[in-house]
Amino acid sequence: MLVKKLSEERVIRHRKFRTDTTVVESDIHHPTDATLLQDGVSAITRTINKIRKVASHATEGFVDQTDIVKRKVLSFAKVLRRRMSRSWDEVNKITQDVVEITESVLQQAESVIEKLQRSTK
Repeated sequence: MLVKKLSEERVIRHRKFRTDTTVVESDIHHPTDATLLQDGVSAITRTINKIRKVASHATEGFVDQTDIVKRKVLSFAKVLRRRMSRSWDEVNKITQDVVEITESVLQQAESVIEKLQRSTK
C-alpha cells in the first residue's frame, strides 16, 4: 500500500519491488505486574499535572509518587540478583508495596475528579 501510494504521488518510480523479511532474534522486556502499575501511576500523574495547569484548586493534596514507584521497581533487580528462594518473598513484598501506592494514587485521582465535578456545577 505504501509503495502504491508513493508511486501514485510520483515520489518514487519503480518497475520492481524487492523486500526482505528476515527475522532477527532480539531480547524483549516482558511486562511485570509492577511495571504495568508503574505505567498506570505515571499516566495518572501526567493527567493530574495537566489538570493542575487549569484547575490547581482541584489538585490540592495530590502527591506525585512516580519516583517512589520507580525506586521500588528498580529494586527488583537488586533482589533478584541474589537468586535465593527468599528473594521471591521480597519480590512479592515489593509488588504489594507498588499495589498499595497505586491504590493511593487512584484514591487521590478520584478525589481530584470529585473536586472538579463539584466546581463545575
